[in-house]
Amino acid sequence: AADESPDVRLQLVVAACKIEGFPSLPVLHQVLASAGDDVLIPRIVWRNLLPLLDRSGKEFLALVERGPVTPPVVNLLPRLIDKLLSAPRLEGEVIASALGLLAKHSPARAGDAVEALVNRTLNREITGDRLESLKRAVQPRLVGVTDAGLKSRTRWLLAAWDDASA
Repeated sequence: AADESPDVRLQLVVAACKIEGFPSLPVLHQVLASAGDDVLIPRIVWRNLLPLLDRSGKEFLALVERGPVTPPVVNLLPRLIDKLLSAPRLEGEVIASALGLLAKHSPARAGDAVEALVNRTLNREITGDRLESLKRAVQPRLVGVTDAGLKSRTRWLLAAWDDASA
C-alpha cells in the first residue's frame, strides 16, 4: 500500500477487493491515505469501497479514526456520510463519528454534510426511528462547534429537527 508507484497501488486496491476473505479495508484506507495529489486513486478506492460499506462502514471508519487522516481521506468523508445515510440500516453513531472527523479536519466540508442532513430531514428521506437514532448520535457532536459557517448550518439542522436549542 505504500509503494511509490500509483499503478501498483491501483492494482493492489483492485486485487485486495477481489480476493475472498482478504482484509481489504485496511488496504483501501492505506492506499487512500497515501494518495497525495493523485486524482484517480481516491476514485478507484471509492468504487471498491462502496459495495463494502453496508456491512463494513463501521470498521472502515474505525480505520480512518486511527489515521492517518490525510486530505484524500477527508475528501471521501462526505460521500461516506451520504452513503451511510442511504443504507438500509442507518448507523447513527458511525455517521456522527464521520461528521466529527470532518468537522475537525474540514469545517467547510462538514457544513456541507450538515446541510445534506438538513435537506434529507426536510424532504422526509429520514424519518421515524432512523431519524431519532441519527439525532441521538449527532446532536452531542454538534455541541460546542466554533466555526461560524458550521455553527450556522448546525442551527439549521437543529431547527429542522425541531430542537429547542436552535
